[in-house]
Amino acid sequence: MANSTITKGLLVQSLKDLVQEIPLEKITIENICQRHNMNRKSFYYHFRDKYDLLKYIFQTEFIQSNPLEKSEGKARIHNLCGYLYDNRDFYHHVLRPHQHNYFRLYFYETIQSLVEEGVEVILPPEKKDDFHVLFLTDGLVCGIERWIMDYKPIPPEDFVEKLFMLLESIGLKAYQDKQRREGN
Repeated sequence: MANSTITKGLLVQSLKDLVQEIPLEKITIENICQRHNMNRKSFYYHFRDKYDLLKYIFQTEFIQSNPLEKSEGKARIHNLCGYLYDNRDFYHHVLRPHQHNYFRLYFYETIQSLVEEGVEVILPPEKKDDFHVLFLTDGLVCGIERWIMDYKPIPPEDFVEKLFMLLESIGLKAYQDKQRREGN
């Protein structure tokens, strides 16, 4: 077990180092293995491809240390943004907009699960549909990517505060419109 953990750790470090030098889409399994004189079998014993390794990094560094079910709404987004900010050099290279990869899909699905819970709080069940969830997920993913890709992103506390100020304003406006329509 210890060897497995050490091997995974070396592969993680290899990929983290390589994305600083080479665009992710050009990094090969061979590049990752050469960093620590490993063979490809060692890589494939643990991971399907480099995107599976990226997912592992995100899961072990963020998801396992900040289980999303342990915090609520704003705290979840704050934890996520704090993690991305602290690791922005790495994620700046990994979350490039318009770069389609397995990890971006996984990241999108993680954000979507947060949005689904948030939409349930904002909208009554009969009004909630896939459109709302997908629209808000697209906006949040795009906003987070744009923020983390900035040369000097604002601190995560400021980003999350601005985000929730906007979301709360939208929610308040929707509530006021509903009250007006219902004549209250």
